[in-house]
Amino acid sequence: MARDLVPRPDAAPGPTCSNVCRRRAGEVSRERRSIAKGTSRGVHTSVADVLLLGGGRRPGTGRRRGLSGSGGWPRPVREALGAAQRYGLPREAAMFHPSTGGAPFTDVSDRTGRRSWRLGQHDAQLNPGYHVPEYVLADDGRVLLLDPSLPEPRFVNSSLIAFLDALAAWGHRCGHVDDFDDLESDDEEDDEDPAEAARVAFGLEIRDRLRKLDPPASQMGTWWDRVYEEVELDAI
Repeated sequence: MARDLVPRPDAAPGPTCSNVCRRRAGEVSRERRSIAKGTSRGVHTSVADVLLLGGGRRPGTGRRRGLSGSGGWPRPVREALGAAQRYGLPREAAMFHPSTGGAPFTDVSDRTGRRSWRLGQHDAQLNPGYHVPEYVLADDGRVLLLDPSLPEPRFVNSSLIAFLDALAAWGHRCGHVDDFDDLESDDEEDDEDPAEAARVAFGLEIRDRLRKLDPPASQMGTWWDRVYEEVELDAI
């Protein structure tokens, strides 16, 4: 499960990558290793703390409730469930929150009646009258975003594992995006902003690593393509 999502410390920096950017290299891979060991203090939890996988149980405390029918699920969904039980799902993270509609891996249908399996939602439920877009697992194992404002579900990742990688990478980026503030110029009339350049370079390095892990997730119009488009503009 350990994967390098940002360049190694000894990797040659890109033309706009700052020293701060290089010092952060390799931290995501350490986060992924801690996820696999169940010791992460970051965006993921171990399976012992997974948000009630359909009723949930801690290891060694008896049968899980609510997943008795999972044997009849499509194979990709059953494989994703196994990965979730092994590695855990986010408890709460940047761009991932518990769903108010039901526990992970409970059924949900979009407006066309297509069956999918709930994972979580994009944002916290702050307004009871507002429907927060939900991350779901399609019957072929892809992760999609159900948004009532869109005519079709938006593609997120090719698999649950790729989705966990992407969330870990995004959490890493959000955790360090303010580290470049000390690069800001004291000259307010300076047309160049070293801090902005470093922030953007740092985010795009992570994006490029993710592209290699899950190329379809970076195609035009996908969820992560829209997210990193805003990163490139230094809008988020």
